[in-house]
Amino acid sequence: MENLRGYIPSILICGNFNDFVQKNVGKTVAVLGRVEFDLPKKLKFFPVIGSEISKDPEIFTIETIKRFFDDGKIDYCVFTDTVERLNFIRRFNGLGLFNYQICTIEFFREHVSDGFSSPKLDFDLLATFGRLNLKNILDFDGNFGKCFVNLKPANLKTEIDGIIPEEKFPLCENLYNRIYNSPEECRFKNYSAVLFTKERTFEELKNILAQTNNFGAGILIFARMNSDAFKGLNSAKEEFENFSAVKISGGVLFVLGRKRKKDLKIYICAHKKFDPPKSLSPEYVTIHAGHKYAEKDLGFIPDDVGDNISRLNPYLNELTAFYHMWKNSTAEIIGLAHYRRYFLDLPIHSDPKNFSDDKILTGQRAFELLDKCDILLGEELQTYVTQLEYFYNDAGEEVTGKALNILKKSLAQNQPDYLEAFEKVISGYSFYKCNMFVTRKHVFDAYCKWLFSFILPAFQEFRSVVDVEKLPGSSRRIFGYFAERMWTVWLLKNRLKIFELPIFLRD
Repeated sequence: MENLRGYIPSILICGNFNDFVQKNVGKTVAVLGRVEFDLPKKLKFFPVIGSEISKDPEIFTIETIKRFFDDGKIDYCVFTDTVERLNFIRRFNGLGLFNYQICTIEFFREHVSDGFSSPKLDFDLLATFGRLNLKNILDFDGNFGKCFVNLKPANLKTEIDGIIPEEKFPLCENLYNRIYNSPEECRFKNYSAVLFTKERTFEELKNILAQTNNFGAGILIFARMNSDAFKGLNSAKEEFENFSAVKISGGVLFVLGRKRKKDLKIYICAHKKFDPPKSLSPEYVTIHAGHKYAEKDLGFIPDDVGDNISRLNPYLNELTAFYHMWKNSTAEIIGLAHYRRYFLDLPIHSDPKNFSDDKILTGQRAFELLDKCDILLGEELQTYVTQLEYFYNDAGEEVTGKALNILKKSLAQNQPDYLEAFEKVISGYSFYKCNMFVTRKHVFDAYCKWLFSFILPAFQEFRSVVDVEKLPGSSRRIFGYFAERMWTVWLLKNRLKIFELPIFLRD
C-alpha cells in the first residue's frame, strides 16, 4: 500500500481478527485481509472489502502469500498465536518466505514503528555493504540500534557510524564504530555512503538528501516495493551520478551516487614573486596575501577584492588569505600551501633527503586521500617549550599577557565551549603549524566562521589599547601566531579524521 504520511504497514492477519485488534493496541495498519491455514496445501483468504473483512473466503495456494510479498502488497503476515506461526514456518519454509515477516503480534507491536523492520533486512544490509566494498557508512536512522544484529561480522570491513538520539542497550553499540546523538555531531564527517531506512515520502526524502549533502557522495535508501519513495526514486534516475537497485528483504535497496564536480583548489600563499615548483598540478593557484599594500601587481589572485581583510595582513599574516578564500572561493575542496612550503605525498617522519619537488602532493592524490579522512594537515609539530612560553620568549611577557587576556575574553564571549581546548593547546607542547590544510569547503567554512568570530574583535580591542605600529615585527603579528594554533584548538572539539603529511620547506 502506498504510504504518504508516515509508515503504515500493510499486513495479512493470521488468526482471529478480534484477538489482533485487542493485542495491537491502537497501531495504525492497512489490512489486506485475513487468512486461515486449515487446508493441507491451500489457504482461505478473506479479503477486505470497503472497511470490512469479507465472510466469504477465496481459496488460494500458499504461493499467493509469496506473491503478495514480492509485489509489495503486504509487509507482514501477523499471527495472533505463536504456536500457529511456528507450525506455518515448519510447513512452508521451503518456499523461501521471509520468516521474520511471518511474525507474531508481539514482535509486530514491539519492533515495527517508523519503517519496515526485520532481522533479515539487517543481515541483508550488512551483506550488501560487504559486496559494495564500502569503507564506512553513516546509519542515519539508527537502524542497527534496534539490536536485531548484536555483533559486527568479523569479515565485514565496513565501519558503521550511527545516529541514535535516545539511549540504547550497551550491546547495541557493538555493531557501531561510533554513535552520535544528532546529525550535527557528525556534520564534518565524510562517508562512503549514508544509509536511510526510515519510511519517508519522496518529498521528505529529497529534503533529507539535501540536508545531508556534505556527508558523502554515496547514498543507500531502503524502500518498500511500490511505496511513494520507491516510485519517486525510479522516476528521478537522471538526478544521480549512479543509480542501481538491489532486492532485499522487505523491498529494495537503492544504491545511488550524488552528482559531484571534482573542484579542488590549493591556494599558495605568497607576498612576493617566487619561482613555483615545475611539478605543481593544475589545482594550485597563488593568492597574494596583503595585496592592498603591494607596490606592484604580481599576477596572483589579490586578497583585497570582494569581502576581504587585506588591510590587516601586517598583523594577521596568512589569515587575510584565509578570509578571502572563505568569502570568495567556490571550490568544493580547498587547501592552503605557502610559496616556500608544500605538502609531500610521503609518509610522515620520512627522511628529509627524500624531499623534492616531484613528491609534492597533487590534486588527484588529495582527492584520493580525502576519501579516507576528513582533513589533510602537516605532521603535528612537537616543541620543547609550551606554546605560551614560546609567546613569552618571542613577544615578551607584557605584550603576550595583554594579548592573551583579550583573546581569552573574546573567546569566552563568542565561543565559550572552546576555552578548555584553548587552555590545553596554549599550555601544551604540540600544534599543527603554518595554517596549511586541505579539506572540504564546508569544513573550512565552519572553521573560518568560528575563528573569525573571536579573533577579529580580539585584535581590534588589542589595537585599541596597544600601539601596534611601535611593536617589533613578531610582536606586531602576535594575533597571527595565536591564530596559527587555532586549527589544533578547533580540531580538539570536532570529530575529524586527520591524515598527516610531511611539509617540504623549499630553499
